[in-house]
Amino acid sequence: KFAKNVKGANIRKLEEAVINSSDSLYIYLFAKNIPNANILALEDALIKTKDLNCIYFFAKNVSGANIKKLEDVIIERGNPTYIYRFAQNIPNANIEKLGNAMIQTGNAKMMYLFAKDINGANLELFEEAIINSGNQKYIDLFEHEVMHRTDVESKIAVAKIKLKLMKKHHHDNKIKKTQKQCFDIKDDECEISL
Repeated sequence: KFAKNVKGANIRKLEEAVINSSDSLYIYLFAKNIPNANILALEDALIKTKDLNCIYFFAKNVSGANIKKLEDVIIERGNPTYIYRFAQNIPNANIEKLGNAMIQTGNAKMMYLFAKDINGANLELFEEAIINSGNQKYIDLFEHEVMHRTDVESKIAVAKIKLKLMKKHHHDNKIKKTQKQCFDIKDDECEISL
């Protein structure tokens, strides 16, 4: 507040004090509210604090923030809530990269929410990951809610998933038919050689 409201305040000295404090909230607020603040220096100081909440808000609200750099920190930390929030609310976030990071968390609930809410999410990968989680609640929710999205990109992904399932079902039926044929052979048709 002092740096913003006191005319002639030495912004660089105050900025240095904020950086040296390692207080993530002060760093974020200084970058957000002080004209001509050194965004890169403040961003680096904030990253060192590892405070995902302030890192997320820095990316969201600070003009000149390095989105890719902050995104990498969010991904590296592997917190599914912040991966989701970053993908949902940060313009120019890399949805593919964040989606892969979300899948790596193994959190069925957050994978489901990501697939449901984030445009551009790879539904095929999320379907497989949610099924592999074994969490029936989110498998069912994915099937009933995500698979019925209406945007064009989702319709294409759903069609690919359904085609894949049909091919698998067709392949499974061929195997079952072959197995049935093998078991329907009469004993007198079998020749066993020793």
